[in-house]
Amino acid sequence: MAGFFETEIKKQEIQIRELPDDVDMSQTAAPSVHEIDVLEENTQTNEERLSHLLESKEVLERRHAELIELRHVLRETAYFFEQAQGRVDEIRRSTEEPEASLIANAVEEGRADEPPEAYRSSLNIGYVAGVIPRSKAFIFEKILWRTLRGNLYVTSRPNSF
Repeated sequence: MAGFFETEIKKQEIQIRELPDDVDMSQTAAPSVHEIDVLEENTQTNEERLSHLLESKEVLERRHAELIELRHVLRETAYFFEQAQGRVDEIRRSTEEPEASLIANAVEEGRADEPPEAYRSSLNIGYVAGVIPRSKAFIFEKILWRTLRGNLYVTSRPNSF
């Protein structure tokens, strides 16, 4: 029981004041058994409360970090789409090139007889946005590249929050 409090005091780096030298503990009466039982009960209740508060604090800190990450993702995604909106003609021209991967896939799938406009309108273009540790970003990009057979545009930003 007391070990829990000692551990938390050390973890939180709380300074404990020393008793003044002029206090003589030998002259004070020992607490009764009833007082010790009440103190133990109060200590147990306080330990449970503190434990619950610490768990809640950890959950809140984790949730706070997640919300900061999500805010960053939303800002960067909005910036990306704003930039893309200004380059619609350039993007459209890139899909009209016969060497474009998506068009090349249509040829491989036997859909080359379709007009390019019909094929382009049936494209299911999506996006993925999120937060990933920098150490895993390259691996994630490779997995997406292989899964999507090169039909991929990747952009990333270093964390700036």
